[in-house]
Amino acid sequence: MTKRTLVLLYPGAISYEVMYAIECLGAYGKVDITTPENHNHTDSSGLRICPTVNFEDVCITDYQALLIPGGNPDSIMGSDQIASFIQKAHESSLVIGGICAGVLVLARSGILKGVKITHDYTEKYAPESSVQLTRPYWEGAIYEESLVQVDKRIVTAMPNGYVDFGLAVAEALELLDRKQKQFILSYHKQGAH
Repeated sequence: MTKRTLVLLYPGAISYEVMYAIECLGAYGKVDITTPENHNHTDSSGLRICPTVNFEDVCITDYQALLIPGGNPDSIMGSDQIASFIQKAHESSLVIGGICAGVLVLARSGILKGVKITHDYTEKYAPESSVQLTRPYWEGAIYEESLVQVDKRIVTAMPNGYVDFGLAVAEALELLDRKQKQFILSYHKQGAH
């Protein structure tokens, strides 16, 4: 079966955080892009990305993974529609990935309770105001300081963990085994052997 991944871009999203995952997962299946407002997404570099599926037309059970990048998630943080969408993906047993502020979007949806996660909204990485503002969203989640964390089909990553994130999602989808993942990680971090 071809594995299908849906990437949710939103105004303020930083697309490069999921580009490696898109490249990796696209080699094994189909990757669709959607945006809540069904407009082209222009990222921080000026790159325009066209949605391949309208948000309202998405049948989440047609997918095996949902990815949400970071950036400035203000445009979707208050959206019950987005929270419900993520909850439905979780109830449908999709692999769900969030990187950087994408993890905050997942937390807002309520799916991280009892899940080991990583994020950068801690005293070590964020201003005190951001730590305080986001603290209620992390209630019930189990924070682990790591570049990437995988637990219960949920993949979370720090902003600089985009290669590890993409490979962790591929492994969670059983597209790569641990040995293949380690080989590719070694290649990207140390160069060709």
